[in-house]
Amino acid sequence: MFKMIGILFLALAAAAGDAHAAGLRGDAPENSRLLKLVVLSRHGVRSPTQSPEELARWASRPWPQWPVGKGELTARGGELLTIQWREMRRILAEEGLLPAQGCPGPEDVLCVADAEQRTRESAAAILKGLVPECGLSAASDPTQVTPLFHPVRARQASLDTQAVRAEMERVLAGLHVPHGALELIQRVTGCCAPGLCDGSTRGCALADIPDTVGFNKGDVKLSGRLAMASSLAEIFLLEYGQWPERNAGWGEVDAEALKTMLPVHNLVFDALNRAPDVAAARGGAMLRAIRSSLLEEPDARVIIYAGHDTNIANTGGLLDLHWDIPEQGHNAIPPGGALLFTLWENASGRREIRASFLAPTLETLHASSPGGEPVILDAGLLCDGEPCTPEAFSLLTERALEARENPS
Repeated sequence: MFKMIGILFLALAAAAGDAHAAGLRGDAPENSRLLKLVVLSRHGVRSPTQSPEELARWASRPWPQWPVGKGELTARGGELLTIQWREMRRILAEEGLLPAQGCPGPEDVLCVADAEQRTRESAAAILKGLVPECGLSAASDPTQVTPLFHPVRARQASLDTQAVRAEMERVLAGLHVPHGALELIQRVTGCCAPGLCDGSTRGCALADIPDTVGFNKGDVKLSGRLAMASSLAEIFLLEYGQWPERNAGWGEVDAEALKTMLPVHNLVFDALNRAPDVAAARGGAMLRAIRSSLLEEPDARVIIYAGHDTNIANTGGLLDLHWDIPEQGHNAIPPGGALLFTLWENASGRREIRASFLAPTLETLHASSPGGEPVILDAGLLCDGEPCTPEAFSLLTERALEARENPS
């Protein structure tokens, strides 16, 4: 279905130059060799996770019909992932991490996926691009909540609800919403249904809905105007990726509109998922798994964790990682985006760990014929202001977690 065209991606990589597009190697010395890659990936394009009834209260027009169930990966989402990781295979072969032809050794690639359909199917799509026809599959148990990806939901970590509520309310009160973003979302959706604001029978505007912080089964949940605006902006991005033949939002949301809307999503998402207490509780297990994968076991050369944008934001918050995707903004995590941790060794035997972000752009998400060089942005991993040795990275991760898990 999709024709590979390199020109598009090369132009995008050039456009991303001001945002520190560095490629997988970044500024690693030319004589360094790549020893290991650890990937924390978000699933690909999926349908909205909200119920039809909830979405109907958010808009005055009927929403489009998705070809899959609520929150599930679409065929389009899987195809985009396969194309992206087919190109990543070429890059990894150039670095000597995987063979240029044929299959790697049976222990060289390990993939672990969360239990949900969108993560399991995304893992399969990634492996289809990375190691096609090699018979590799992801480890996953769809029958239970996976503690690695959801330690709070799995009751293996907990939040101090009083401290988190106070922190969330303080952060939300201080957020500066980009000019025109809420107004544009309001105009496109015609929000909101009667009763959504104050229980009355009259309609109301998005801006009238108060922001609230609540908890469900021990985990924090944001509600109100900012949470709704964040979700709506993301839904329009998902639509933009799903249907390349048309704009999102009933034909009214193009790339320019998304550039206005998406910063709201980024702000709210960061406020929730990078908050130190939340990031430590939700992301501690994943951060330790990444550290172990880089420095200890397993011996696989490529380790993939197929999870969610929440996992990426938690990890990014704990390690103070940041990136800017052209047209999507600060710390954006589009469908198929991934944190990449690489372990390098130079000619003298010194080893360093680097972090970057694999950044699907609006153009590639919407293109009818995507392909070519992936855009990889530096994520700014440093240990005491210097490149991270394995020892320094191990200490950095432990400090990040101890500060929250064992507060003084």
